Amino acid sequence: MEIYDRIRELRKNHLGLSQTKFGEELGVSRSEINNIERNTLARPEKKLSLYKLICSRFKVSEEWLFNGTGSIFVESRTFSLDEFIKENGGTDFEIEIIKGYFCIDQSTRKGLIEHFKNYLSNIKITTDEPLPKTTTDFEKQYPPTNITKTEIG
Repeated sequence: MEIYDRIRELRKNHLGLSQTKFGEELGVSRSEINNIERNTLARPEKKLSLYKLICSRFKVSEEWLFNGTGSIFVESRTFSLDEFIKENGGTDFEIEIIKGYFCIDQSTRKGLIEHFKNYLSNIKITTDEPLPKTTTDFEKQYPPTNITKTEIG
């Protein structure tokens, strides 16, 4: 099996994408994908960069794509919180909030967690009382407090 055969197999059998959708994901036209899969790309010098892009975008093993050996997909050995947040619609600001939280020393974080556990355990939410829809309404119902670091623990 040649590279172009593996690309077709990857697209159809493992990603379940049409040539059009696959091309959109890579920023190229359907006809370029068609030409790659038939090994008739007019600009062969473009192949390597497209192969690298396929590997990067879909986490495909270069070893598998170029040689047909090993696993198709790269097994991730690490977890990226930044990537997880982005994949779940998080913003850069939310990432910075989480990073800021972990810049707080561990004993203070423990105090914060205990504070919120106690605070939340005293809130009675019933089905008759819907949660506020906006942050403004939420702050009217649950006014912010000014807690200092020494009060937390």
